[in-house]
Formats: sequence, C-alpha cells, structure tokens
Amino acid sequence: VKKYDKKHIRLRVVTSADLDNIKLIRKFSEWRHKNSFWFPAQFKVTSKRTRRWLKDFVLDKPDRILFVIEDSSRNLYGHLGLYRYRKHDNSCELDNVVRGVDAFPGLMTDCVNVIIGWCFKNLKIDHLFLTTFDDNIKAVNLYKRCNFKKTRKIPLKHVNHNGELHWELISTKEKVKPQRYYLRMKLARPSTY
Repeated sequence: VKKYDKKHIRLRVVTSADLDNIKLIRKFSEWRHKNSFWFPAQFKVTSKRTRRWLKDFVLDKPDRILFVIEDSSRNLYGHLGLYRYRKHDNSCELDNVVRGVDAFPGLMTDCVNVIIGWCFKNLKIDHLFLTTFDDNIKAVNLYKRCNFKKTRKIPLKHVNHNGELHWELISTKEKVKPQRYYLRMKLARPSTY
C-alpha cells in the first residue's frame, strides 16, 4: 500500500496456509471480539471458531477473497475483502473491513482505495457495493472518503438464536419496529479505469 512511520504496509491474500498461522487466527479472533457490536451476529469468539469461519466461509467460497493488512515484519493491522461476485451486473461487495490496530491515520482509507483500484482496473468490476450499520459513523465516513454513495437503509430486528444475538432483516410482512438499520452503499467504476 505505502509507507507509514518507516513501515511498508501491504495487502496480502489470506490462503489455506494461514489456517495454521496461530498468530493470525488469534488476531482475527481478538479483532472480531473487540468489534463484535459492528457485526451482524454476536457470540463467544474462539480461535477454533475463527479458524472454521476462515476455512468454511472465506477460503472455501469461490467468490470470496480476504486480504490481511500487514507490514514486512508480518505485524498485523486489520483485514478487508471482497464477496458476492454477481455476473449479471458485474459487481462485487466490499466486505469484512476491520481495523485491528488503531495506528497510522489514513491506513484504512488507503487500503480500501487500493482494493477499489484493483477491482476496477484488474478485475474490470463495474460496481462495488457494501453493507454497514448506519450507526457505524467511522465506517460510513471511511466509505464516503472512498466515494461510496448511500443507496438505501434496510430495517433490522435483534433476534436471539440459542444465546447468540443476530441482526436480521425485517420482512415486508412483519409489523415490527426496526431496532437498527443496515446502510447499503455503492461505487460505480469511474471512466478513468
């Protein structure tokens, strides 16, 4: 990505070799726990569960890719990825944007912009989408800085599934007052790509 405080920061694709990377699994678990309020499900985070998520819901998904943000000494700063490639409109979703370490102001903006450029230039994606909670002001501001535009709000309800809390969409048939909202945002490929 670029140099921060004399450290060269890069985005590295997470691979199946990382399933045995105890340091990375622990960091992902720590970050997930620390940021649990900003995820659609809250549950007891463990290294075992994180490893299973990484294998089953990231690496085994053909339309998903996750990048870890690290320096040349393999110090970890966060992660972000892409998900849900849709052939019919040549779009993809920016996903799993997590700042793990509160260091280097502007790092997440730079990392998101690198992914955006890569998607438009190399993958020839026409649109990028993302979903975040509308009350996650830091995330919303990050995405605005990266030129994403708000498209719609989606009403949510809080549901308990066997002791795990989940934010779920409210169907049009339900007469339930929303407790929170998702915010969908979109970025179209500029003509410069």
